[in-house]
Amino acid sequence: MLDDLLTLLGLDLRTVILATGTTAVLAAGVLTWPLSALVLWRYRRSVTSGMRRRARPAAAPAYGQAGAAPPSAPSPHRPVAAGPAPSIALVEAPATGPRTQPAALTARAASSLRRAQVVLAVAGVIFGVGSTVAYHAVAGLEWLPVRTVALVALLGWVLVPALIATGITDRRAQVGLWAGLLVLTLGLPAATGTAFVEVLQLFVVVVAVPGLVIVLTSGRRIRGVAWLVFPTVGVLAAVALILYVPLTYLMVGVALDRLAWSLVAVAAGLVGLLVVYAGTAAWFYSRKVASDDTLLVLQWWVVLAITQAFLLGTQGWTDAVAAVTPLALMLAFLLVVALVHRPPTAPPVRLLLLRTFGSRRRSSRLLRDLTSRWRWVGSVELITGADLATETLEPHELVDYLTGRLRDRFVRDEGELARRLRGLDLRRDRDGRYRVNELLCHEDTWRPALRALVTGADAVLVDLRALTPANTGVLHEIDQLVALLPLERVVAMTDATTDAATLRDALDRAAALAPRDSPVHADPAPALRTVPATGDRHRDAMALLDALARAATSTSRAQLGSAAPSR
Repeated sequence: MLDDLLTLLGLDLRTVILATGTTAVLAAGVLTWPLSALVLWRYRRSVTSGMRRRARPAAAPAYGQAGAAPPSAPSPHRPVAAGPAPSIALVEAPATGPRTQPAALTARAASSLRRAQVVLAVAGVIFGVGSTVAYHAVAGLEWLPVRTVALVALLGWVLVPALIATGITDRRAQVGLWAGLLVLTLGLPAATGTAFVEVLQLFVVVVAVPGLVIVLTSGRRIRGVAWLVFPTVGVLAAVALILYVPLTYLMVGVALDRLAWSLVAVAAGLVGLLVVYAGTAAWFYSRKVASDDTLLVLQWWVVLAITQAFLLGTQGWTDAVAAVTPLALMLAFLLVVALVHRPPTAPPVRLLLLRTFGSRRRSSRLLRDLTSRWRWVGSVELITGADLATETLEPHELVDYLTGRLRDRFVRDEGELARRLRGLDLRRDRDGRYRVNELLCHEDTWRPALRALVTGADAVLVDLRALTPANTGVLHEIDQLVALLPLERVVAMTDATTDAATLRDALDRAAALAPRDSPVHADPAPALRTVPATGDRHRDAMALLDALARAATSTSRAQLGSAAPSR
């Protein structure tokens, strides 16, 4: 029956399958953003609700509330005054520039980043060359040097956003990469007499269509869930289209023939593949085979390979297989590099990020710009808040949330805190990056968690932008930093929104409450280094990176060492 219908319409099964796949991919691209935004909104609400809860019911009013009595003994989370308070100065960190010698850690991060970009560039060339060979074989084209170069750039264009995603934050460099791609794919063929219309048509099919899907699924705000939402929507759309014919059979009372049962089997297989994909991605991430950034970039290459398979698959099944072969070759190359490469044996440098709450966009940009380079030399640790809950969402955490196990990820007591600290991921991924470690804490567990993270950090960045007297959490964090760490290991980011009087009062209070054994009393000239934000994201990120690199390798760190063992 289905064969007769296809014959009547002048279609073949291959064309129908390709059309179904194309429709499913486009539907997934359009629906991924709103569905991801909905999932992330629900996730933020769950995190915020968990943060506001107490791990245990309060047996008595907390200190500072009505009816509470002052503690008779010093609390381990409140510094104790130790006589005359030292005066903590505010000192602006030295400016960085082309002629400034970078810190050793800064240079190491830059070296690791360049190596990763070279590996990625080679992988992209492998994909582009392989796709060009397949395209020539299918279309029967003559090998012409100029057209070959243009096709390699065109069929492997995802290399440009992939390189930018590795940590290229300089706007001029980003514009230069995109301009170079346009020159190679459009300007070069046009300058040598190739028909511009033909080049433009191929450009639209190979770049515009998958590019739209990539843009719709790869925004920083939805990356934490898009890796799962996109294939889920695509599979469900394909399943709905595939099952339309068998369901029509059933509605009209016609028995399913062999072809209809085959469609049912294909639909079931797609659902099974989706489950396998989600489990495999979470497993790869949890086993450190790939970082979150690597998984994202690989998804872009998969989308491009699927698009090219649809394009060449109209000529036959073997041509569709030839279109995805370059992806297999690229993955094989990356796997070999990951297995052969031996990363430096230097221990990870642990960075603790503290900040004022209130602006999700500001906090997200800071974490994004900083980690793009810092993660090549060490881990980043933070206490999760509503501002960064979705920015740090990892694949296995998303699976826990969707399966109702999010509450198990909150720190409930000291035993749970000790277990989470032992479980901090301080090892490199196969691609060379370290992880972002976050702790989910209740209202009555974040203070001990903060103290533990501070004592284990090699360097601390505290974002004091938008600081006001209402930011009581940050004021407590300043107390702990002054009490527990040499200020050489602390860097503060400020701007015009930082209330200077509030900061001054917070430092004076912290110095007055610092215990006798606090490093601030042994420092003859205690000072908090600040990096004023200029509004230039690239320049600010580089200035922060260099200041933190110098803080992490300060004399005080060499003398005191890290309070937590490396893993």
